Amino acid sequence: MKRDVGGLATETYDILVIGAGIHGACVARDAALRGFRVALVDQGDFGGATSHNSLKLIHGGLRYLQHADFRRVRQSVQERRFWLRAAPHLVRPLKFIIPLYGWGTRGPLAMGAAMQIYNLLQRGCNRGLPVDRQIPPAHLISREECRRFIPGVDEKGLSAGAVWYDGQMLDADRALLACVRQAQQVGASAANYVAVDGFIGERETVEGVRAIDLISGEKLEIRARMTVNTAGPWIGQLLAASQFECRPSRHPHLHKCMNLMTREFFPHYAVGIVSGRRSDSMVPRGGRLYFITPWRGRSIIGTTHVPFEGSPDSYEFRDDEINGFLSEVNAAYAPARLDRADVEYCYAGLTPATASQARARKTEIRDHEKRDGVSGLISVSGVKYTTARLVAERVVDLAALKLTGRSGRHQSDNGMLPGAKGYTEFRALAEEARAIVPSADEADIEDLITSYGTAFREVLRLGADQEADRIVAGRCLYALREEMAVRLSDLVFRRMNRTHFDPLDDRDLAWCACAMAKELRWSRQTREAELLDVQKKVARHRGAVVTV
Repeated sequence: MKRDVGGLATETYDILVIGAGIHGACVARDAALRGFRVALVDQGDFGGATSHNSLKLIHGGLRYLQHADFRRVRQSVQERRFWLRAAPHLVRPLKFIIPLYGWGTRGPLAMGAAMQIYNLLQRGCNRGLPVDRQIPPAHLISREECRRFIPGVDEKGLSAGAVWYDGQMLDADRALLACVRQAQQVGASAANYVAVDGFIGERETVEGVRAIDLISGEKLEIRARMTVNTAGPWIGQLLAASQFECRPSRHPHLHKCMNLMTREFFPHYAVGIVSGRRSDSMVPRGGRLYFITPWRGRSIIGTTHVPFEGSPDSYEFRDDEINGFLSEVNAAYAPARLDRADVEYCYAGLTPATASQARARKTEIRDHEKRDGVSGLISVSGVKYTTARLVAERVVDLAALKLTGRSGRHQSDNGMLPGAKGYTEFRALAEEARAIVPSADEADIEDLITSYGTAFREVLRLGADQEADRIVAGRCLYALREEMAVRLSDLVFRRMNRTHFDPLDDRDLAWCACAMAKELRWSRQTREAELLDVQKKVARHRGAVVTV
C-alpha cells in the first residue's frame, strides 16, 4: 500500500469512495475487483473512527429472530461464513452462553424453538470452511451446566442456558486494512488523511470532490463519474455543506456506542448478561443484553448505546458514561465488581440512530438521483460490520448500473484476503515463526500470526538486524512501507494493536518513533509531538493522567 495523494488529481475515476471505515473499504474492494478505476480517501486513518470501536464480533444474526427478521438472519449467517473463510487468521468461532429464566419468553421452551429455526437458517454455513473454523449448531444446556459455566449467575428463576457460536475478529483493524490492501492490489488508489470539504460539479451532477491533504496541506480536486459517500458519522455533515440539495437521511441522528476492555472473566467463551435497561426487541426479555467476550487475555464488554447531540468532530467519551456502564454491568452480574481502574481500554464511537433516537437497525443506501435529483452521488449509512461486504456489493451494483447500464458480476465473496492464502492452521505457521525467532515469547508469536497470517515472513525479514526487538521492528517497518502508517498513533493503535492489551515499553515506543521520523522525514519537534499524542491517548483510554 503506497500513499500517492498527488496522483489522485491526475485522472478521472469511475468510483470515488469517501470514508474508509469498513463499509467504504468494502465498497472500494468490490468496485476494484470488478475492474472499475477506484479511489478511496479518508479524513483520518483507515478505520480510525467507528470501525475501530467495535465488540469485534461477526455474528450470524440470532438476535434478529426477536424481530422475526428471518431474511437478515440468513444474510448474517452467509456473511459470517465469508469472513471465516476469507480471513481465517483474523476471525475464529466463539462460543456464547446466556442464562435462561422461567418458562415464558425468557425460558428454554421459547429459546429452544428459536434455536431450531436458527439451525435451519444456518444450514450450509460451514461449506468450504476449515474444520477449526466451522460453526457448531445452537443448543440448550441444563441449569446445572449454566451455573458451572457462569459462576455467580443469578439463580433466582434460572431454568437453563442457551449456547450458540458466532465469529470473533481477533483484530478488527487488520481485517479492514486487508480489504483496503486488496483493493490497492487490484488497482485502486487509496490515501488516508485526505479531508473532503465539498463536492464539485454543476447542473445537479456531482463530478468529484474538493479535498486537502492533511499531511502536506496541499489542496486538490478528485474527479469521478460516481461518488460514494460512506463517511460514517460525517455523512450528513458532508451533504449539508454541499451546494446540491440533498434531503435528510432516515438516520439523521447518532448514538454513542461503547465497549470496555477489562480484566478477564471467561477465557474460552462469551457470556450474555441482562441489564436493567429496557430492551427494544419484539420479544420482551426484561432488559438489554450485553456480552462479556474473551479477547487476548482480557474481556471486552458491550455494547452500550446512548443518544448523541452535536458535531461528530466534538465527540469525546466521558468518565461518567464509563462509570454508568460499569454500574450497569455490576448490577447485571454481581461477581464483576468493576470500577474505573479495571478499564484497560475504552472503545467508543458514533453509530446511526433514527429520528426517534432509536438505534438504527438497517443500512440505508441512498440513491440521490432517485431521491433528490442529484446524479453522480450515492450515500451509505452502514450499521453492522458483519454485512459490510454484502452492503458494498449492493452499492457497487447500483453504481455499475448507472455507469454501464448493467450491474455486472461481483467477485467480493470469492477468494481470500491478503495474508490468508496458504493459511492452513495457526500451529504450523507458529512453529515456523518460532524457528526464525526462538527468543520470542508465545504471546508475541500468537499475535504475529494472527495479525499477518502468511505475511509474517516479510515482517520478520524487515525486522532482522535492527537495533530493536525483531518483531516490534518488523511490524513498525512493515506498517510504514506496506500499510500507509503516517502517524505514530496509526502504528500503535491500528497496525500493531499494542496499546490495547500489551503496551509497548518506553524503549520500543521511542524506537518506533525514531524509525517513523527517519522514514517520513519528521523533525525532532514532530517526533516528540507524535510521542506525546500517543501517550495522551493511551492514558485517556485507561483513565490515567499524563504529566507533561
